[in-house]
Amino acid sequence: MVVKTQNQPTAALPTHKAAPAKDEKVKIGHIPRFEFDTYEMTVGDKVYPILNKGMKFAVYYDTDKNGKLSLEEMIEASKRAVNDPDDKTNVEDFLLQVRQHMIGQPSVYKDDYPSLEGIYSRMYSIAAANPDRVDVVNIGQSTEGRPILAMRLSNDVHSEESKNKPSVIVTGNIHAREWITNDVVATASEKLLAGDAEGALEDMEIWMLPNVNPDGYVYTREVDPLWRKNTMRNDQGEVTGVDLNRQFPHYYRIKGDSKGSYLDDFGANDQPNLDMYRGEGPLVEPEAKVIKNLLDQERNSLGLLDVHSFGQLLISGSGTHDVKPEEYESICNAMNGAMEGVDYKLLPDNGLYPVSGGLASYVDSLGKVGLVMETAQSFQPGPEKRDIEVDRASDAVVEFVRQMQARAHSRS
Repeated sequence: MVVKTQNQPTAALPTHKAAPAKDEKVKIGHIPRFEFDTYEMTVGDKVYPILNKGMKFAVYYDTDKNGKLSLEEMIEASKRAVNDPDDKTNVEDFLLQVRQHMIGQPSVYKDDYPSLEGIYSRMYSIAAANPDRVDVVNIGQSTEGRPILAMRLSNDVHSEESKNKPSVIVTGNIHAREWITNDVVATASEKLLAGDAEGALEDMEIWMLPNVNPDGYVYTREVDPLWRKNTMRNDQGEVTGVDLNRQFPHYYRIKGDSKGSYLDDFGANDQPNLDMYRGEGPLVEPEAKVIKNLLDQERNSLGLLDVHSFGQLLISGSGTHDVKPEEYESICNAMNGAMEGVDYKLLPDNGLYPVSGGLASYVDSLGKVGLVMETAQSFQPGPEKRDIEVDRASDAVVEFVRQMQARAHSRS
């Protein structure tokens, strides 16, 4: 199977700048683009006021210009706005999450996904079923002091010899709202232990990190289903958060992007209220430090796969360091071939949109394979779609491990 290379389709999102801050009143005279003082959302027989953080969406989707919205109107507006036949967004799932964000309600799929405790319980259950091959390791703490857990997989995981093997790392849920990713990583772990990548556990140590942003995950389940960042707080104690995938040293801030101005931001933001806020400096956030420390520890690591949602994409490293474009293409073709009934697109580094300080790009700069997989068609697919996407994407993760195994053999 040949991986397609083309621009990623874009979901119907507003192009307006950030919504007003939480404590800022929305008035027509102050912000001309808002046509009404308040907007309302109808959900069944209930009517909810749209919160300030949802106003940018309200303006965009209120095609009737009456200050009243419904999911049906949002879906129709989105379908009219997106003319790209290759756009793989599941519009209804995506807009369900947008709607809940606008009215300050949890995701409608909250009960269909595990809590953080459920994720960790699954990891310990996997280890209990495989005591000689899985070690659950607390590799550090989050902003709020929650443990960040990893599963270390090897055929002789408790031996000293195991620590000297080449390793591979797979991360999930670096962005809080991308709930499906922790399931992909955990399911891939189970498939690897079932022998889906023959000899991999004998040849390598495999580090599986289903959730590297535990605070953000709890916040997006309890407070805001569209929350992307961690839960760093400002001096006033308000949760503003930092995008952990903008925290890494490689191209953290490109030339011409000055810290003192947000007008020249490129690949990340200097405004704390924006989704891609990069923070006060590289590796300031504890979650980013934890991942960096693991990379430093695993000096024999061959590569890292960072699992995201959504878009059905494989995004390669730059190809300008030790791993060349043709090797990335070969790895991505193999991963794509491992998935049935779907054809992920291959994009180059920054091919989706400009990214500075990204994890996979940082790994690539270290001379290792750094890949991003954007799975599924929404951040939190409904349960029937989730199971299909998890099965496919976890097969791709297993294939990534196989490819790293082959890379280890070629170097031995």
